[in-house]
Amino acid sequence: MKLLLDMYKGVGKEQRDKVQLMAAERKTRAELEDLRQQVKKIQVCCNIFYNYYNYCMMIYNNVHDDKSMK
Repeated sequence: MKLLLDMYKGVGKEQRDKVQLMAAERKTRAELEDLRQQVKKIQVCCNIFYNYYNYCMMIYNNVHDDKSMK
């Protein structure tokens, strides 16, 4: 750990800032990818719900159409 700390102190401020920026960018990209995966899951759930709703409405309309025919 001391060696890592000594190396960190040994580089210039500009280099340290660049390393910190790259680490922050890497973290942000990982978070973005996680959010994209969550959006995909939500889209799948919405599509399932939408299809189920349409199916239920089709059945409901068929039942009511049959009653009005009699």
